[in-house]
Amino acid sequence: MDQSPEAPIANALERVLAEARERGLGGNAVLQLLHAAFEHLPTGVYAKDAQGRYLFVNDAAADVLGLSVNAVLGRTDEELLDAEAAAVLKAGDQAALAQGMALQREEKLTSRDLISTRMAVPLGAESGAGLAGLWIDVAELRRTQGQPRQALGQP
Repeated sequence: MDQSPEAPIANALERVLAEARERGLGGNAVLQLLHAAFEHLPTGVYAKDAQGRYLFVNDAAADVLGLSVNAVLGRTDEELLDAEAAAVLKAGDQAALAQGMALQREEKLTSRDLISTRMAVPLGAESGAGLAGLWIDVAELRRTQGQPRQALGQP
């Protein structure tokens, strides 16, 4: 069975979060683990609190939003994006929270074609559930799929 391109990353994310929960780590410790594991990936990785505020974004996730990491942290999609783009992300967030497990879907955000994976994560008794997720921009992949492939070592 073919695996989607984001499946290994989503599986790794699920393992990191499961290990953190098993060890009784709270929300801040989970975010520190996410930060260390995903800071430099080319895949966009983020975490949001129960109100939809970004608690963590790596450089790739901030790039998807067209902003710097510092401009994103502590803000919601409604504060960062136009109403249509914010609604797309909010719908995905709500679906993942309602489903209670990892949810994968394709999303169009500005000029980006994304494969998005989200999952609800516990942030502690007083904080409720938040979200952890990732975005893979597949636009470039789709543009090159129709082009002939060159042999290795040839221009």
